[in-house]
Amino acid sequence: MYDDGKLDEDDITDLDRLKTDLTDAYAKGKMSEQHYANLKSEISVLYEEIYKKKIDSLNGKHSRGIIMDKVKDEIKDAYAKGKMSEQHYKLLYEKISDSKNNQESINKMATSSFGSIIGSPIKTK
Repeated sequence: MYDDGKLDEDDITDLDRLKTDLTDAYAKGKMSEQHYANLKSEISVLYEEIYKKKIDSLNGKHSRGIIMDKVKDEIKDAYAKGKMSEQHYKLLYEKISDSKNNQESINKMATSSFGSIIGSPIKTK
């Protein structure tokens, strides 16, 4: 998974495969319930890290809203498929909400600052 030394969205496919292999091994009785739970938790952390980086990489991008909605859908899908814990899902959901709120605040400030420049014509006598 770490061929390039980084954990990023390119690793999701490998992580999906690892999760499937883990589930299969547990179903075949090749590991204890505790070992399975620990590994499942570690995989959940890795999914969270990938999606967190993906969210952070969108800050300041123009088409960010559309892409952020796509990431949000990916996260919901990952949670629904049991790829991550409820705790990690909630943390990512909060991060997306905070990120959207921060971007909206920045957009409002930029619009109001720009609007006050445009909206204040210089009067001449």
